Amino acid sequence: MSLQNSLNTIIDQEVDEETLWDRAYKIPWDDPYICLIENHWFDKQQTALQQFHIIEAADGTVTSYRSTTKAWTNDQYKQLLKEAGFAHVTIHSDWPIHSQDLLLLEASK
Repeated sequence: MSLQNSLNTIIDQEVDEETLWDRAYKIPWDDPYICLIENHWFDKQQTALQQFHIIEAADGTVTSYRSTTKAWTNDQYKQLLKEAGFAHVTIHSDWPIHSQDLLLLEASK
C-alpha cells in the first residue's frame, strides 16, 4: 500500500483512541488535520526524538516536525553548569512538588 493510500485510509476512517493517531481541529491550523506522532528513545545517546507528521485533511499534504530532548543525570547538570562558570550548584527535587520528573537547578556566578 502506498503512503498516499495509507493517508487516505486514515483520513476516511474513525481513529481508535488507543492508537498514537490524534485527530484534532482548529489548533493550530484553521482546517481539519491529523497529527501522527512517533516517539523514539536512543539509549546510547540518552536522547528522545519525537516526530510529528501533520496531514491536512483537505488535500493530504504532509508537514513534518522534530523535537529532540537530551537526558542528563543530576551530576551531569552540575558539571555542565560548573563548566559554564556557575558555582554553588544546588538541585531542588522538591520544587514545585516532590517528583522525579521535576526539579529546580539553582546556581550563581
